[in-house]
Amino acid sequence: MGLSIRVENWRYTEYRWWLPSLKPDWDRTPAGIELFSHEGDKGDINTYDTFEVVNLAGLEQYAEVESALAMQLFAAYNEVEMKREMGEKV
Repeated sequence: MGLSIRVENWRYTEYRWWLPSLKPDWDRTPAGIELFSHEGDKGDINTYDTFEVVNLAGLEQYAEVESALAMQLFAAYNEVEMKREMGEKV
């Protein structure tokens, strides 16, 4: 199953290995990664399929974006997990 983060101009997804506890195994390299540019995406129904055509993950010129989004995804997942463990509604 993939975990995704969507920011203004990007969507980043990691397809993670899962532990028996049904949590992602952050110690293993993801089974797959997707990085799609959404630059210029205005959410228009007529351009819905325009932005997720070419997977940019693994390309050197996007390495910094990929790394930054990977860290954001990890932080966001852990923030939600911590709130769940404290009994907060998320």
